[in-house]
Amino acid sequence: MHKERVKANEVESVIVIGDVKGKTCILVDDMVDTAGTLCMAAEELKQKGAKKVYAFITHGIFSNPAAERISKSAIEKIVCTDSMKLDVESE
Repeated sequence: MHKERVKANEVESVIVIGDVKGKTCILVDDMVDTAGTLCMAAEELKQKGAKKVYAFITHGIFSNPAAERISKSAIEKIVCTDSMKLDVESE
């Protein structure tokens, strides 16, 4: 994928490079904050015919509205390292 930014934290577009039709795609990102770019990339892959989209992330910050965006996105599953402590309530 190729992404173009208007300015910091503001992505103008993401472009799929290559043929993804019928394939399982893996997005790899170093840091995800609000997940806007990640979800935009996953949607673009699905629109180009990707069968499934998974995301692998090194540093998951997941600021609001990341959880909502991800839950509504084309991403099947996210795998994230525990490099950052997440403040989550246990059930």
